[in-house]
Amino acid sequence: MLSLLEAINVRKSVRTYTGEAVGENDTAEFNKKIAELNEESGLSIQFVQNSPETFAKSFCGIKGADSFFAMVGKEDDTYLLERVGYYGEQLVLLATALGYGTCWVSITYDRDKCPCVVKDGERLVIIIAVGHSTEEIEFDDEFARNRQHRSSRPIEYMYSSQGEAPDWFIKGMEAVAKAPSNLNTQPVKFFYEKDKVIAYVDGVPVIQNIDLGIAELHFEIATGKKIFDK
Repeated sequence: MLSLLEAINVRKSVRTYTGEAVGENDTAEFNKKIAELNEESGLSIQFVQNSPETFAKSFCGIKGADSFFAMVGKEDDTYLLERVGYYGEQLVLLATALGYGTCWVSITYDRDKCPCVVKDGERLVIIIAVGHSTEEIEFDDEFARNRQHRSSRPIEYMYSSQGEAPDWFIKGMEAVAKAPSNLNTQPVKFFYEKDKVIAYVDGVPVIQNIDLGIAELHFEIATGKKIFDK
């Protein structure tokens, strides 16, 4: 199985799926990880299967999927969206490491036909489609190291620093550049000064705070330095 850093290098958004069910062993793996993440985060993440109607809207853009991670959390959580990004991307990378395709889906799915459990005081923030991609990807170590990731913004546009940034910080930014973001806008910026790292969103839409959490996770995986501490 790929490491999380290797999964960052091969991950890409998948919009077309075969419809084949997630295997029993992998389902157990997902549910085990979700239980750990829910305990740590206070979220109510759920793995939902056999629900193709969730993606049935003509404008959804997702075809052949029937399984997803439902990212549910407390409405009064100030950092809910950032938290959803940070913990949801952990599931994305786990799924990638296991050979599955994924896609963050924010508003184009059918919420009325989304059979997840949302209790009083909770909110369904976003879902993450997961399943077997129609594209064959060679998930081997050499491919993971050398694959040319889809076009992304040069890292020089994604950070600033007081003085020269060290190599470890640059490696972190290379992982950040490969993070998914809303409409591929890559709104997250990083600042480095004397071993202190700050991440923030350079934009107005609140949903971009999900992108912040995702980017913080990518940076942490590449550098071992934790930024998200909410």
